[in-house]
Amino acid sequence: MSVLYTFYHGAAFAWVLAHKLGEKTDEIADLLLADGWDWSRYTSFLKKFKEKGIFQNIYVYDNSLGRYEDSLKNTEDVILEGIDTGLREQGCDLSKYDCIYSNTDGEDTIGIYFSLKKINYYWFEFAKNGLNQRNEDWVKSEYAHNIGYRDALLKHKTMFGGNSYQKFILNPDSDKSHYELSRVSYFDAVRALRLLNNDMKNMLLEMFDIDNKALTNDIACLYLQSNWLPSQVYKNCPYIRNRYNHHWLYMYHSIQTMLDYYCAKDIVPILKTHPTVLIDKNVSEQYFGGVYAFPALFSVILTQGLLPDFNPLCKVLLSSTANDMYDESENDIHCPGVWLYSDFTNKYYVSLLVINHLNALYKDVGEKFGSIGESGMIMAYNNELLYQDIKSLLKINFNDVSDMTNKRYKVIQNRDELLKDNLMDYDFIIYTDIMEELSTAEYFRLAQNINIMPIHIMKVANKDIKSIIEPLSDEYIYLISKYNWYIDKLHDFSIEKILPTTGISIYACCADV
Repeated sequence: MSVLYTFYHGAAFAWVLAHKLGEKTDEIADLLLADGWDWSRYTSFLKKFKEKGIFQNIYVYDNSLGRYEDSLKNTEDVILEGIDTGLREQGCDLSKYDCIYSNTDGEDTIGIYFSLKKINYYWFEFAKNGLNQRNEDWVKSEYAHNIGYRDALLKHKTMFGGNSYQKFILNPDSDKSHYELSRVSYFDAVRALRLLNNDMKNMLLEMFDIDNKALTNDIACLYLQSNWLPSQVYKNCPYIRNRYNHHWLYMYHSIQTMLDYYCAKDIVPILKTHPTVLIDKNVSEQYFGGVYAFPALFSVILTQGLLPDFNPLCKVLLSSTANDMYDESENDIHCPGVWLYSDFTNKYYVSLLVINHLNALYKDVGEKFGSIGESGMIMAYNNELLYQDIKSLLKINFNDVSDMTNKRYKVIQNRDELLKDNLMDYDFIIYTDIMEELSTAEYFRLAQNINIMPIHIMKVANKDIKSIIEPLSDEYIYLISKYNWYIDKLHDFSIEKILPTTGISIYACCADV
């Protein structure tokens, strides 16, 4: 027998590996990869598995086919002709396979093709309930500007389990209510990996270049990161784009911020990245102080299956579908907003120090922070993400805060909120000016009617400036109050914080604009 595995996302590779070695041991297995995911970067790595006889042939298809057509017919024609031609040129004959297994995450060009060709296949889920999240409304929203592709997905229903040529292999813990049970089977990829013999496990670890010496420390901290959000923020937010030369640098800066602000001092950090984020030894030395990073394709499934005793004391969790695959502990830190807007963390940290200096810091201070809003961004940095960030900053950087405060105050993030809010309703306001929108003229108009104190945030390089990603430009936040007491109290405020991974020190004190 022979089988074909086709997938788009790198995280699915772990499921494929587990299924081939655990269920299809004696079958000849080929791979059909979505080249739009940039599998070419992993060509030499995948050849290892071909050389070991785990997979025989590796083919690719163009998952961008039909994406930008303006009609259903054009989309179907382009996908059908394009994939037919591509497979024929590579000598890939789908009719020879006894079984085809597919997972294409947030796109399904190959699923449309299977439906057009009336090919039966299994859709496999490597995470819990991934297919349930891709419903018709999601397709309509996600592909609103790709009319033909959207209509093809809605017609063939492959994204949300409505195609008659599909059967499903689910995670045993998945919600099964959306499926016809007669079309469902189950596969536990983690269990399959754990049941492999030791020689096979050691071979896989060696192929992934896992450094076991780096994993022996039982206080190691595991970071989960996703690639998509930082790249979208970089693309759609002019403020961020003007500060960095490439979205990779913005992404690296986000990781630096997590290491400097959200990693406890007695924790040895270990990076676990999204499969598209390549961090080798050289990158780690340059940007992350040489911390160990898991190989990009060594996903959560592989970590749980091949390294069952790896149980970090603390995990720093982000907005990732992989998060729910780890049992959370009270030591865990959540900072999902950092992955979106790491640039703002300095201002949040200084704001908390100012509040603390004014004897108003308390455990739920995050609720005082207003949302940034939609100012040219891919999405609002909403209150829930911000609340998690602030709560984690408190947990790591402020040991003892009270349960409540009787001070009336608010942290305002954007200019529109500042100008329309009734500042006289509060004991004090901290205006973070996240997007640096407050003009000098507006500042002086505010200052005529109310007490206002700028807090100057300066950055000093601690290493070669060429290797520093964060812009070294000065920043300001503002304390605003109808009472002189709060302004006077702040005159002796000054702080210094060293950010070793970022490579700078920040200093903050009261100043004139």
